[in-house]
Amino acid sequence: MMPKYYLKAARQLAKTTISRLKYNRVTNFVLAKASHRFGKKTGLLIIDDIFPQPLSSFRLEEFSTYLRHWPNALVYSTGGAFPLLHEQRRLEKVVAEFEQNNPDLRGRVLKFSRVRTLNPRLAYLVFIGNTFAMLPFLESRNIPFIFTLYPGGGFALHNEQSDAKLRRVFASPLFRQVLVSQSITQDYLLDNNFCDAAQITLVYGVVMPISKLTIGEKYPHQYFPTAKETFDICFVAHKYMPRGVDKGYDVFIETAHQLASRLPQVRFHVVGNFTPDDIDTSALKYITFYGTRKTDFFPAFYAGMDLILSPNVSFRLQPGAFDGFPTGSCVEAGLCGVALMCTDELGQNTHLHDGENILIITNEVEKIVNKIVYLYNHPTELHAIAKTGQLRLREIFSAQSQMQPRINMLQRFLEAGNSNTAASLTD
Repeated sequence: MMPKYYLKAARQLAKTTISRLKYNRVTNFVLAKASHRFGKKTGLLIIDDIFPQPLSSFRLEEFSTYLRHWPNALVYSTGGAFPLLHEQRRLEKVVAEFEQNNPDLRGRVLKFSRVRTLNPRLAYLVFIGNTFAMLPFLESRNIPFIFTLYPGGGFALHNEQSDAKLRRVFASPLFRQVLVSQSITQDYLLDNNFCDAAQITLVYGVVMPISKLTIGEKYPHQYFPTAKETFDICFVAHKYMPRGVDKGYDVFIETAHQLASRLPQVRFHVVGNFTPDDIDTSALKYITFYGTRKTDFFPAFYAGMDLILSPNVSFRLQPGAFDGFPTGSCVEAGLCGVALMCTDELGQNTHLHDGENILIITNEVEKIVNKIVYLYNHPTELHAIAKTGQLRLREIFSAQSQMQPRINMLQRFLEAGNSNTAASLTD
C-alpha cells in the first residue's frame, strides 16, 4: 500500500497542476487580447524584471505614463529582480495590487512569455543587465529595441564584465537608441566608442512620481526651530552590501555619534533595509529605523526632516559602480522641501549650485559634522537652501522635463518602423 505521505504529496501535486492549468487558460486569454493589440505592429513592448513592484517608484511612474500615452503598449515582466527589494510575493500578486490601484491599466502588465503572434514595433528596457539578459529573446524575434542606461543595474565604469555587455548590446543590429541620465555616462560611451553620438539621447535625471511628492498643502513643512524643537537628519537608501558602505551608511552613523554629543536637539532617521545590527547604534539615544517604505510614506515623513545626508561612495559595490546624482532618494526628499547634503566624487552635478540649492560634501566625517553644526546654529540658511532646492528640483524633475523628451524619442522610432523587422513571437 502507498504510504500516506505519498498520497498527500500526490494530491497536492494534482491540485497545483489543476491550478496552473486554470491560470494558463486565463493567461492565454489575456495574451490573445494582447496579440490583437499588437497585430498591426503599432505597439511598444516594455520588458522589465521588477515592474510593477511599488518600491521601484521611477519605473512605476515612467512605465505607467507610457501605458497611458500609448493605449496599445504592454509591459512584459519577469519579476526576476524581486529578491533585490526583498519582495516575497509572486508576480501575479504584485500585478493584482497594481491593477487594483490602476484600474485603467488592467490587463496591460503580463508575465513574460514567448507569446503567439505578438508583433511589437519597438521594445523598451532599462539597465544594461536587463537589456543584455533579454537580447537573445529580442534577436530571435527580430524586435528593434531602445534602452535606458542608468547607473547601476550592471553598469560600471572601466569594468570588463560591464563593458562586454555594453559591446554586445550595442553591436546588435536591432539596437536603435540609448537614453542616458548622466553626462558621465554619455562621455563614457563616446570616449570608448561603444556607439555614435547620434544614437544617444541625454535626459538628465530620473523619472519621479512628482505628483505624489509635491503635496505640500497636505503636509506643510516643519522646520527647526520655528515649527518644531528637534533638528532632524535622515538617511534613505537600500542596502546592497554589508554596512551599506557604498551608500555611506557607515559615515552617517559615525557622523550621528559625533553630532549626538554636541547638539542636544538632533534626531536621526533611517529608511531602508538597515537595522541596528548592521552597525552598532546602541549609544545613540535618538535614532529611529523605519524599514523599507513605499512612496506614499514619504510626504508626511519628509515634512518633518531638516536635512538628508547622502555620503555615498563610488566604486565600492563593485569595481566601477557609481550612483546617479543626486540619488533618487535625495531627489524625493528635495521635492518635499528637505535640504540635500550629498557627495559628488565624479563631478556629475550639472544642474544645481552648491550653497544655493544643495550642499556638496566630501566623504569625511569631521567636515560633515562641522558643516551640520554650522547649519544647526544658522537654521535660516539651511531653510533657504531647502526651499530654493525644492523649486529647482521641481523644474528639473517635472513631467514636462523628464517624460516629454522620452516620449518624443520613443514616438520617433515607433513612427519610423522597421521594414526589415517581422517580429512574430511564438511559443
